[in-house]
Amino acid sequence: MSSLLEKAVSKSFVGSEEFINIMLAIIENITGNLKILITYALPIIRYVMPVLIQKLKTDCNDVKFMALKIITDIMNQFL
Repeated sequence: MSSLLEKAVSKSFVGSEEFINIMLAIIENITGNLKILITYALPIIRYVMPVLIQKLKTDCNDVKFMALKIITDIMNQFL
């Protein structure tokens, strides 16, 4: 999932923004579950977090907001 999100750039293809938003929503649901988050903590930190941090640099404010929300949700659960 992180590689798909990493390769998806806004406006690179028709429907790219919707695709990115859906991928972020899926990741948000996965990371909102504490049991899954604890079980897959290492892959989430290693693969998902860097992609989310990259998404903070995009031009689309919706993508930035969702990425920041997911990052804070992950960090909140780990703390």
